[in-house]
Amino acid sequence: MSIASQIAQLLGLALSRLFASSATISPDEHYALLDGRRASFVCSELHRDISPENSRNWQWSADLAHHVLITDDKVEVRSGRDPQIRAFRRKTIEAQLEEFLLYLDNPRRSALPDVVAFLVDEFREIWATGGYQDGQSALVAFLFALHAAGEDDSAILDDPDWRRAIAIDTGIDTASVAAAELTGITLERARSMRERTQFGLQLVPSLVQRHTAGRHFQEAHAILESV
Repeated sequence: MSIASQIAQLLGLALSRLFASSATISPDEHYALLDGRRASFVCSELHRDISPENSRNWQWSADLAHHVLITDDKVEVRSGRDPQIRAFRRKTIEAQLEEFLLYLDNPRRSALPDVVAFLVDEFREIWATGGYQDGQSALVAFLFALHAAGEDDSAILDDPDWRRAIAIDTGIDTASVAAAELTGITLERARSMRERTQFGLQLVPSLVQRHTAGRHFQEAHAILESV
């Protein structure tokens, strides 16, 4: 049993792999532990270091407040925009897990911005400026824009093979893809999405899709129903 599984079982937390099994990053080393409050966190069983930048990007994209990194003898906690990395002895944390969860549940002034609010604003702008006839077509275009934001070369949006792969991965049907031709304005907005994130954050689309899609689609459908 993994360390994360043991912690989840002892504290009654929901456990999910942070990355899908197809990810290039080992899904067996990184988990999301969820309690429905601010204490939800990324948990990494470390075999190599993870940069603070990646920690923030993972937390933000997965909508989690902390990143807990565990080695054989140490536990590190990275929280939102807080530059300070807090280190504890692993034996101390294992002996006081409930107190550790309470510590994580305390509010943090340096919390990251709400990723779902950011995504909803992007969706609204794409629908408002992209010339789409209906919200469903705009939503499909937004999903392509989101995935392009995670690529080093946003010109990939013009690649039909890439679009086809993203459609399959996100469950977009062929008819919806054909109906949602990416307009020039949408292409430009997709290519500049990374520039609009705060604090130098970078979206990790696979984490957005895996961990925040429910909240985002709930918000998106509320917008669609209100029109």
